[in-house]
Amino acid sequence: MAEDIRHLDQLVCFPSAGPKAIIEHLGERRIEVRFVKPLPEGRSRLNCTLPGPGGHWRWLGMMFYRLPSAGSE
Repeated sequence: MAEDIRHLDQLVCFPSAGPKAIIEHLGERRIEVRFVKPLPEGRSRLNCTLPGPGGHWRWLGMMFYRLPSAGSE
């Protein structure tokens, strides 16, 4: 994580499917995001927000694709 990014304790991440993700701090500038349950087959998204300077917000979005299980098509 860049040195100028603050308020890491206020980071929140939401998967498109399921409850809020678990965020674990691994040292001062490193985090790990864990899903509470497996992602569903097909497309999913993870959105994370963090308060930024001047009342703005930092945002990160990541797309995931889980292949269908064998025989489910």
